[in-house]
Amino acid sequence: MNVTAETIGFARARLQAWADQQRRLKTKKPQHRVVIDVCMERVCTPSPAQLALRIAGAEGLTSLDAMRRLDMARVWEELQAEGVYPIGGAGGLGIIAETLGWTTARYGEAGDFGMLCLSILHDQRRVQEFKDRRQALRFETTEPESNGATTFEPLGEMGKICLHGEDRAFYGWLHTGYQGAASPIDIRLSVPGTTGIIYPPNYSQLNFDQMQVLGAAGFEVAKQLGLLGVDNPLADLVIGHDGHSALFKFQLFLHFYKLYNDASKAIEATKKLCVATIHAPQNGTVPRTTGDMVQKHYPQREEQLWGLLGAHPGQLTNALFADLRLSGRVGVVSPLHLMVTQAEETARTRGFANATELLPIEVKQDRLEVFPDTLDIESWLGMGVVWVLDQYCAGWRERIFNLGEMEQGDALRENQAFRKALAEAFEIQRQHLFALLRSHYPRMFKIDLPDDAVYLASLRRATSYKIDMITGFLRQSEHIERLAQAIGRPIVYLFGGIAHQDDFASIGSLEALLNEVDRINNRQGRFTAEFLLGHDYPKARWLFPGLARNGCWVGWTNPIAANRSQATEAFGPSYMKAVMNGMYVLGPDDGGSSCLRELPTVFVYGPTMHIAGRSLHNDVWGNDQWLRMALTILANEVLRGVERAAKAITADLARFEQGRGHLAPGLDGKIAAMLHVMSRYNGRVLVESYLGRTRQNG
Repeated sequence: MNVTAETIGFARARLQAWADQQRRLKTKKPQHRVVIDVCMERVCTPSPAQLALRIAGAEGLTSLDAMRRLDMARVWEELQAEGVYPIGGAGGLGIIAETLGWTTARYGEAGDFGMLCLSILHDQRRVQEFKDRRQALRFETTEPESNGATTFEPLGEMGKICLHGEDRAFYGWLHTGYQGAASPIDIRLSVPGTTGIIYPPNYSQLNFDQMQVLGAAGFEVAKQLGLLGVDNPLADLVIGHDGHSALFKFQLFLHFYKLYNDASKAIEATKKLCVATIHAPQNGTVPRTTGDMVQKHYPQREEQLWGLLGAHPGQLTNALFADLRLSGRVGVVSPLHLMVTQAEETARTRGFANATELLPIEVKQDRLEVFPDTLDIESWLGMGVVWVLDQYCAGWRERIFNLGEMEQGDALRENQAFRKALAEAFEIQRQHLFALLRSHYPRMFKIDLPDDAVYLASLRRATSYKIDMITGFLRQSEHIERLAQAIGRPIVYLFGGIAHQDDFASIGSLEALLNEVDRINNRQGRFTAEFLLGHDYPKARWLFPGLARNGCWVGWTNPIAANRSQATEAFGPSYMKAVMNGMYVLGPDDGGSSCLRELPTVFVYGPTMHIAGRSLHNDVWGNDQWLRMALTILANEVLRGVERAAKAITADLARFEQGRGHLAPGLDGKIAAMLHVMSRYNGRVLVESYLGRTRQNG
């Protein structure tokens, strides 16, 4: 695409038309709200159904048989082509941002809200390479103007912001989605040389510079559209995530400070407009800053105001602190985080040596809310399952809350036609995935992938605290080998993930893990493992549905680790993706799997860390013996969990292989769990949590 004045004018006109429409809607319907979602990352990949539509047209989605005939070589070509576009994110925060955006695009006007999504354009894609078994990354520059089904419309130079004492131009692109999909108003911001790489080190000036682009440039865009910082502003709410939005809220605070010349009044005025999501309450998960970093962009007086919000001027601070102090409502992504925060407060009062302060003094457990960590269901649900729901639950998207009702679930489980169609959808999605894995997907070890195997999968960020636990599990491979012999089926472990380029501990842990896999595979037994190279979101959208028939998702965190940010860091979008697609799940009795532990397809391992709404962390953190026993307890417990999952999958496969998948013993539980997650963790639940309104009958 050539960036011309005409193409820029078209994109800007589209943007202004959206703002004009929102103002008209607010005039027509006083209950209409306009929201700004500020997030450093934003997932940006097509769903399997969107790729099928692109390849085969509407006919390719008309029946399960049509889906069965999908050309997977073409699918792989399209997945590879996604690499020419900028990356939008690779973590839980990007999933939240994606959910908010697409929910608004589909249901916003009917639900009386509109949303402007702001994030960074990261145009440097990480390419995972290995020298022997040691990871090395290289970066490839991508082009947002590339022709294709993914569209970035250029907005051109949109203004200037202060970076390192100089006025620097910033540029914008309007991301308009994919063929066959509704598109949110989604602006990506860029300053060449600053915004390119995603996930710079937390303590780095570059990380803070990217926050400055998001905050200062994003606020300038909001002013240009009349949303904030002007007379009669259009926006009602600013949503921010985990400290990365702190500088946007700081800009809003500075606007009010100039208006009132009073910091307290400015803070209160900002709070009325802002809410914050803490993806984890521990401050180990958010970027740190220091006074000298702030002074790169702000004069001393304003740097002192940042210190007022985060720490003493000039000292080490934490962007999350400023974000929380500028937010009237603060939410966490799971009920467990409320309990952990309360336990931390109690541990501090009891004087435990390893009890560190989690949150600013003003933010207490009783002031936190739950903003559920949710998924964009239509993006992550397998295309076969979507078709089945369309046939047997007409209008389910519009009444998605009803899927969790007992009567709905009972009716579907009793419907033999639905069960047969669902079993067939699982089989077709399995065929799609394994066509990709066997013929196209780059794999390090290139082991056999038998149809009759039990598959365990863990494809996540490669961080040492997770990898070390996987390595400890694999060192007990003799036990898994005996289990494979006992159930009469191979067991295959699929895993993958990219370590941060500066996280040398994790790179070393990944190397040790791959060496362990080499040892296991060289034994040529019935337990083997495979590493998927360069695993990313476009491929993950095929993996979760593809393992519904014979897979179990395995999560790895240590719930009694001394570092609580690594034990309770996420609710777990990956757990939800697995459950809603029909996979079994195995994870620790803390964090993501624990929040879903009442579901019949979710198995937990390790010591119970909360019960009846009370966290047990408080007792554990003061007991060094418990902490030392952690890995031993977890390793033993996970073996039992793998045995339970493997036997459940074995019983299901016995029916599928005879063409009787609809009679699989686990299918009832899978249907119940799938419907529960879809009804409880969809985008409208999340939006309504932010807006603070009560849902009325779905």
